[in-house]
Amino acid sequence: MYKIISTLNGYNDNDLPIDAFRLHNIFNWYIPAIKHCKKLNPYCEIHILTDLDFGNILDGIEDVYIHLVDNKNNIVDYLRKNYIHLSPNPHHMEFNSIIRFVHLRNFCVENKIDEFLYLEPDVLVFSNVLEDRDYMKSMNYDMTLMLEKCAGVCFFRNGINVLI
Repeated sequence: MYKIISTLNGYNDNDLPIDAFRLHNIFNWYIPAIKHCKKLNPYCEIHILTDLDFGNILDGIEDVYIHLVDNKNNIVDYLRKNYIHLSPNPHHMEFNSIIRFVHLRNFCVENKIDEFLYLEPDVLVFSNVLEDRDYMKSMNYDMTLMLEKCAGVCFFRNGINVLI
């Protein structure tokens, strides 16, 4: 079954959990987006890598899986000590973006996932991703980065040799 993977970090610049009000707002837009994606792609699994407690909010949706990630590991600690912030964006936005890819890489290696569509949480899916994947493969892309007409980042990864 083809994998759709998304990440959602819940920590702010002080490495403190986000407040309940913001968490509620996240779930108000993120959960409907996940349900919509699943409805359009019933033959895909959706995996959400997060440090947030979703509780049972996605129970009953077939092939949607929550994976809690640990932000207290050697790679994250190393990045915390050595990350030099050069972006005009706030520190936590850029740092969390890097951490997402650490978790994404670890998850794919541990679960031997070679092909997938990665979506940042603010990207909505309005298509059948299997058709999109087949198109990307027909163009001989190993990995695509789609920024035009997107509110965030999404990419297809089609080979184990592609660095993430």
